[in-house]
Amino acid sequence: MQRKRLFLTALFIIYIVFLIWAIMFKFSFSYADIPFKRRYLNLKPFGYYFSLYSYTLMREVILNFLIFLPFGGYLYMVGKCKILPSIATICGTSLILEVLQYVFALGTSDITDVIMNTAGGAAGYLLTYAFARITGDEDKTEILFLLLAGAVTTGVLVWAMMMKYNGLNII
Repeated sequence: MQRKRLFLTALFIIYIVFLIWAIMFKFSFSYADIPFKRRYLNLKPFGYYFSLYSYTLMREVILNFLIFLPFGGYLYMVGKCKILPSIATICGTSLILEVLQYVFALGTSDITDVIMNTAGGAAGYLLTYAFARITGDEDKTEILFLLLAGAVTTGVLVWAMMMKYNGLNII
């Protein structure tokens, strides 16, 4: 039981590092490689998502949702937090990352990102919670989550490294 918890915590830390790398550094390995070095603040939710570039922008909305999906699952599995504190943690983390993007001029700080990140994290929490309730077995849920998180974490890291190695732009 203790080894599972340790492995799960390690995967959560790897996920957080990946999340910061993806959001703050745009998958770049140096500051010089960061594609967006500007400071822009958008406080109008979904304000520009219905323009000529809506496909690209909607892709970004979906990716924001998906990248935070594991966050909720990790909070449920690692922290055993209740839903409202978990959603507050997800929203707070997203807000901090958006503010840091603005402070360090690392791209667009967007309220839509905070909304979608929070929605994705909440969905991840609810999916994990629902699975735990359906199976009725926390250990089985923990093992399945570990296998899934380990496979996805490994796959995403290998994919990101291969993309960077081949000089392709991920976002």
